[in-house]
Amino acid sequence: MSTPDIIILICTIAGAAFGIFAVVDRLITIKTSKPILEFNIGLSSALQGNSQPQKKESKNKVSAIYFGASIESNGKWVFGCPYLLENTSSLPIKNITIALEYLAKHSFSNHEKIKDINGNILEITPPPELKRSINYREDRVEIRYNIEMLRPGEKIGILDPLIFSSSSESSHYSITGLLSHLKKVENFTDLIIIDSIVFSEQCPPLSKRIKILWFSINSLEKLLEIIKPTVNAFWGGYYPKSKTYIRFSNPLKKRKHLVIPEYADIIVPTLKKLNTSKNNSFYYWDDPEDCEGALVKLNMPAFNYYQLTGDNSTDQILRDEGFTRILG
Repeated sequence: MSTPDIIILICTIAGAAFGIFAVVDRLITIKTSKPILEFNIGLSSALQGNSQPQKKESKNKVSAIYFGASIESNGKWVFGCPYLLENTSSLPIKNITIALEYLAKHSFSNHEKIKDINGNILEITPPPELKRSINYREDRVEIRYNIEMLRPGEKIGILDPLIFSSSSESSHYSITGLLSHLKKVENFTDLIIIDSIVFSEQCPPLSKRIKILWFSINSLEKLLEIIKPTVNAFWGGYYPKSKTYIRFSNPLKKRKHLVIPEYADIIVPTLKKLNTSKNNSFYYWDDPEDCEGALVKLNMPAFNYYQLTGDNSTDQILRDEGFTRILG
């Protein structure tokens, strides 16, 4: 056999071996790979004007939305709270459920119709491909969305409609202490807490607690100015001075930090108005890109601020959490 024939034979065998290896490797990868489902909230990708680029580390940490929307007294306004599901794996994910729970006064039915004095109708209806179910439990409501399948690399967005009313008092039986601090912030109007969980046949559940704060402000500049006093309210009145607290604990245990970084979308939407009667108006935001906004990093407390009372000072709260003030 000549030298060229030997070279051709060697190349043929090597090519066949490589092909077999590639097929086997692909089969092993498919068999051992796990479905990965990502669940995010926020409007950062839609912000315009004064928006800031979303940082990579903030991708899964947006858990608050601050709205600036000024409406007439006895008015109502609605927006769709945005949720994004993404399959980042190489396998399809089947039978996905998003469950949302919040106060029933903020909920819409599946076919809500708002009619103005001229007979014009604004209909708020979820897309037919999203199966939306509603279950009322006294003063709370559970909303569920069911998605049959997400293919590899596929994304799906959900806008769950929420209603705000200027005539309703900010109230929540379990967070009266936190509300007492927030009400001291200028133009604070309401707070919605949404407990969300996502689960499927193939993926472990993903949970997220979402805060939506509404301020009667129609300027992004003014809304950004009240971020600091709002964060102070979550600390029980004021943000602690830098390097003045230390937590003495077992060195073998995981260190507990005083501050937890959190990201929030700061939004001032452009609202459209429907006159539903001589004395009442209904406002809606029909274009998510028609707004001013920014992505802001917040220094939130490590303790459970939902259990705040109106009496304890920030010093007392931190002492109860095991922190000791060493300076100042």
